[in-house]
Amino acid sequence: MTAPVSTKTRLLHIDWMRGLAVVIMIQTHTIDSWLDPALKGGWLFRHSQLLGSFPAPCFLFLAGLSAALGYRKVLAAPVSEGRRLWLSLRRGLQIFGLALLFRLQEFVQWTSWSGWRDFFKVDMLNTIGLSLALLGLVLFAVRRFRARIVVLAGLFLAAGLAAPAVWGWTPLDRLPWMVRNYISGTFAPGTFPLFPWFGFAPAGAAVGLLVGRWRDDKRRMLALALASIAAGIAVIALA
Repeated sequence: MTAPVSTKTRLLHIDWMRGLAVVIMIQTHTIDSWLDPALKGGWLFRHSQLLGSFPAPCFLFLAGLSAALGYRKVLAAPVSEGRRLWLSLRRGLQIFGLALLFRLQEFVQWTSWSGWRDFFKVDMLNTIGLSLALLGLVLFAVRRFRARIVVLAGLFLAAGLAAPAVWGWTPLDRLPWMVRNYISGTFAPGTFPLFPWFGFAPAGAAVGLLVGRWRDDKRRMLALALASIAAGIAVIALA
């Protein structure tokens, strides 16, 4: 008699949230690109575009959540600390590299030589990659559970609250433009600089650590879900 094949359990609601964010992103760009300009002043268009502000923070939050859930494998791996550091950074650097490859492909196919600066545009995939790499450093450097929660919560608050000051910080003008665009959105509107967008990733990572610890405790998971919803509403209200 053969033993049943074990399957890895997944948190399906995370997959559903990713899928929902993708659908909303597609509808936002599709309606904006294809709708008759004469109809763009209506209530439906305005609210469809408002809904389009949801996917970007959702992608970053879920990326951080997944990174925290999966980091236990990195800690458990029988490797040297140098190798562990590389494993902590690898996923984020891979995604950042894919973002640059996507920009290169777009530039070769559709962009004229006069638009070469678009290759360095700070789009969502770039920000996700760098955010995951930074999270990897944090998770590698801070090993205690409570300390991680505190540090991640601090990064979430710092990225959001410091953004106005960072954007108005004049010394940034001295940096190369392709670097400063990753820090501030003042110089390139419509992009996703680390301030404030990075903040959603450590917020997701903090929730991911709690999910990993409380996954089998339904009461705590419910409390965590309600607290996350309340925190999200508070962030929207403050914004």
